[in-house]
Amino acid sequence: MKRLQLRWIFGIVYGLSLFCFSAFAQDQAVEADGVARILDNNTAMARDNAIVDAQRKAVEQAVGVLMSSESVVQNYEIVSDRILTQSAGYITSYDVLDEQHDDKSYRVKIRAVIGMGALENDVQAIQHLIQQKGNPRMMFLVSEELVGLKTAGVASADMAQAEVTLQQAFVNKGFDVVDAATVAQNVNREQALKAAEGDAAAAAAICQQFGADVVITVKSSASAGAKILNSDMKSYQAVVTAKAVRADTAAVIASASEQAKQAHIDDLTGGTAAIQKASVKLADALIPKILEQWRQDVQTATTVQLVVSNISFAQLKQIKEILSTKIRGVKAVNQRSFQQKTAVLDVDIQGTTETLADELTAQDFNGVMLDVTGMTGNKIELAVP
Repeated sequence: MKRLQLRWIFGIVYGLSLFCFSAFAQDQAVEADGVARILDNNTAMARDNAIVDAQRKAVEQAVGVLMSSESVVQNYEIVSDRILTQSAGYITSYDVLDEQHDDKSYRVKIRAVIGMGALENDVQAIQHLIQQKGNPRMMFLVSEELVGLKTAGVASADMAQAEVTLQQAFVNKGFDVVDAATVAQNVNREQALKAAEGDAAAAAAICQQFGADVVITVKSSASAGAKILNSDMKSYQAVVTAKAVRADTAAVIASASEQAKQAHIDDLTGGTAAIQKASVKLADALIPKILEQWRQDVQTATTVQLVVSNISFAQLKQIKEILSTKIRGVKAVNQRSFQQKTAVLDVDIQGTTETLADELTAQDFNGVMLDVTGMTGNKIELAVP
């Protein structure tokens, strides 16, 4: 009996592995239903939210395998067995097959095509994900040091090589990038240098100045080594590091560092070429990390920061309770601070920041309604009138 029990477990694991392998081998078309509440008679917003709900369910159907089993077998060494397998896919396209609504909710049925390949290699899937994230604007701040020359890319008439290479790589993938020349002409040099050196708060401040949602701070350098054999050629080594920072919360969402070498007889040309090679490698490493963070934001739960002003402690307790029990999609609520009648909360939500803001302003907190005074991609500012 014990041997049969083990064979049963191994059989399930083997079967699941075959299922996952075949699932990832090709794209899949899946039909799924989605539903969303209608707030303030805004059927258009409810329709969008219902489609997002259906897309999430389509992904779960296509490639999500969630199996959890617990068994207790008396007189055997195996007391508990848990098998948990999860996979994730990406939607490359979808069609709305049916939609209907009443006064309270909007329902849709969609057919979605789930791309099982690597997201970073599928431009169509990237575009769909970027749209789901609200088409965030990207901005680069670069501090570049070449052999015998040190400049900040944002303070120079010529763009730094790392900036040129990285910006082109992001544009090629479909990202919306803030014009570097505009930034160079208007940003404060000292603030730009601080941001490029890794100051997340300074980077976030510049982002807000130019209407960007994410700033990528880059530090690149190239140095010359000894001459190669008895020639005039030198070996130049470059190191390029980068961090992607959210403008509204100053949170780092991705980081990477790459190196490259280039042989050349000229210091400037050799150093620049080495930085260019390292920047290509950096883009290949950084873009998938950013996309993966956004995919998690869209398909699972993302953290939205709430800053509520002019609020009493009793009202704060009510807000936290309503967030946890009455707001659809909220997974967790964490209080960060409460000072001078201003509260800061981190809310993990499966949905968008705009949806959360709509839900909050539609709630009645014992006769008190909240006003939205400001909103960005991952932050909502509210006030009690």
